[in-house]
Amino acid sequence: MNVNLKLVLVAVLLASVCGFAANIEIWSDDMSSLDDWTVSSPDNVGLIDGNTKVQLNSWWGANGNTGYLSRGTGELIQDETEYVAIFLVDSFSDGKDITISVTDVDNGGADIATAAATLNGNGAEYTLDFSTVGTENDAVVGNEMGVYVNGGWWKNFAVDNIKIEQVPEPASMIMLGAGGIGLLARRRKS
Repeated sequence: MNVNLKLVLVAVLLASVCGFAANIEIWSDDMSSLDDWTVSSPDNVGLIDGNTKVQLNSWWGANGNTGYLSRGTGELIQDETEYVAIFLVDSFSDGKDITISVTDVDNGGADIATAAATLNGNGAEYTLDFSTVGTENDAVVGNEMGVYVNGGWWKNFAVDNIKIEQVPEPASMIMLGAGGIGLLARRRKS
């Protein structure tokens, strides 16, 4: 095999390893139980659909109290890491905003990343990206990561699943690709 063809194959392998590396799920909750969750009010938050979702409904409670839930994940926030939190939500009141957050449990639940998500049908996926790369979020490194969902006033929706994923760093993927190429080259010589 000529040198140019080998270089092309190496480039293709590296591109495919780096381009298709999947995020690594580090925590998830399928919302089949309210165990470990802090709930605003039993009048506003409850399991539905055969205990496969948690509904937050400020229409249920007295005076339209807001429905929220929060919990720690047990996962410590790592240095030099990128994360993505994914919230799967069903809406019963489209067009209204809810708040989704990743929090610092060790600092009283302070927000690390937060967003207003506009309710939009069933199975909508809302994501939050956050990072500890460089000096971003240095103060939270080593603390426990938490999640928070708040419907606010007069909302009706259900949380179907929440998960947090770690985004693989490009340097690791390149090293993995280079190792694979080395193994292929060694095998070829044998």
